[in-house]
Amino acid sequence: MDKALEKFNVWLNRSTWYTGHPLDEEAFYRCAYAAYRECKHLYVEKVREYIEDYVKVNAQLAENLLEARADEYAMKFETVSEFLSANKL
Repeated sequence: MDKALEKFNVWLNRSTWYTGHPLDEEAFYRCAYAAYRECKHLYVEKVREYIEDYVKVNAQLAENLLEARADEYAMKFETVSEFLSANKL
């Protein structure tokens, strides 16, 4: 599971990962797809926790903003993984 979560590092290493910029969103979706391919049973809660833990160690972001963005992107990952699973991709 750790290997799958580490797929998000490319996106999280961007200083603008949390802004919703189209290039950041593209990076997120690429990472989400790679993480899903690595582990098809990756729990949303683990994704949220990983985002929070990684950012706390590697960047500075207000706690409430970090929590909100971690929740948002964990839910986006859930949507992506449900789509990929339903379509057997």
